[in-house]
Amino acid sequence: MAPFEGYSIAYCWPEKEERDHDEEEEEEDMEDMDEDDDATDIDPESEWLRRPVFVAYDDKGDEVATIKLWVMDFWQLRSSFYGEMDGPSDECMQFGFTLFDERGYTRKRFAKEGNACWGKEISGKDKDLTPVFYVEEIKVKPAHRGKGLGSWIVNEFLTSDEIANHLWTDRPPEFLFAWPTILKGEHEDDHINWYDEMRNPPPAAVREAREQVFVERRDKVINFFRKSGFRRVGDTAFFCIARDAKHPSRKISAAQDALVKQVSVDNPAAAEVAEGERNDAVKKMMTQWGVPGYP
Repeated sequence: MAPFEGYSIAYCWPEKEERDHDEEEEEEDMEDMDEDDDATDIDPESEWLRRPVFVAYDDKGDEVATIKLWVMDFWQLRSSFYGEMDGPSDECMQFGFTLFDERGYTRKRFAKEGNACWGKEISGKDKDLTPVFYVEEIKVKPAHRGKGLGSWIVNEFLTSDEIANHLWTDRPPEFLFAWPTILKGEHEDDHINWYDEMRNPPPAAVREAREQVFVERRDKVINFFRKSGFRRVGDTAFFCIARDAKHPSRKISAAQDALVKQVSVDNPAAAEVAEGERNDAVKKMMTQWGVPGYP
């Protein structure tokens, strides 16, 4: 029997968290959905962004993982890309500002930087009507971790026509992006009062220990994505996987994957590039918003 024979992935709308109500609220929700035939996962504030959610089940029908995606229609944003990417979240803004120019096309430097294998095939002018896909979260239940389930899920998204139907495309995604990280503090002890600590910072040894824990957990997330086939885009913190087995990125082993170029006082060159791109992106965002003083 194949490792994941009998497993399945189902489209889930609305988000699972939004469905965890008591029975009365669930009945009201269902009534509302029945009345609203136009129920959709399109972001209410950003019509170019859809947030589909999927749930993976094992061969017994038990839930084993939750997957959240962004499906972005960059073609709608060519004249206002940075301004629009700033809206949904800081993560969305970082993604847009870091990897793309002001019209939503892949930055040219990634063809030479880091793994030197990402370019206009991701988001070039010949891909104007092709959505950009981003993995916001893959959450595998603890009992099912370390068994290759994440890699199976990623492969399903890259090959399944049924899943593609729920992504409103005629074929599976050519590329999937991700930012493998964790939120600082999300795994810390609940009793920590962060406001008090801002006023009275803990000793350096305590801060260093927490940072070490954060780095170890973040690296575990990065390793999870690398094992699933994702490779770093340039020297950034973002990763991508290509569906095409002949794409240059697929020839790079996890051990050979590029490292992030740390932006710090110890690496002034990286800091200068990052600050320059950031300032340029902010200026162009202001221009797109029509702010006076920004031609």
